[in-house]
Amino acid sequence: MKVGQVKVMCVSRMVRMMTVGFASWLLTGCAVDKVGCDPAVTRSASFFTKLSCDVSGSYDARSQDQQQALALAQSRNHELNVALLQLQAEQRDLEQGLVVERARRDSLVRSLNSYIAQVDQQAAQNALLQKQVRQARAEVDRLGRLPASTSPDTQQQALSRVQSEIETLRAMLP
Repeated sequence: MKVGQVKVMCVSRMVRMMTVGFASWLLTGCAVDKVGCDPAVTRSASFFTKLSCDVSGSYDARSQDQQQALALAQSRNHELNVALLQLQAEQRDLEQGLVVERARRDSLVRSLNSYIAQVDQQAAQNALLQKQVRQARAEVDRLGRLPASTSPDTQQQALSRVQSEIETLRAMLP
């Protein structure tokens, strides 16, 4: 063998080895998945592993997955904020309704107290009637102290009952 042929064979062998090495390097890049290319995990990885992640597109795929997860979380957050605003509006409406209902109840209690005072003045001589007036007054006072959480129907029934008792007392006057 001549020296020229030996050099060609060595160069040829080196080219083949480099081609095989480069091909295997490229194939290792294809063998890395997205999970294996997590930057938190690959921080201490070798240069070739990081290069494989970059060449295989795993970094880009992982980035896209993270962007999709972020977009989904932002969408869910927006939906929850809308629901929160709706609940707050409903709560304001309920509170306003309770204020109106309490004002109506307080007005009715004042009216009933006025009726009781009239009946009391007219029934000064009648002891039985005065006892009934005291009971009616106690009932009206109790109704005035009902908690706001008491249902409007319950309040209305109690007020109607006391109002009819007072009307009965008024009718008993001469």
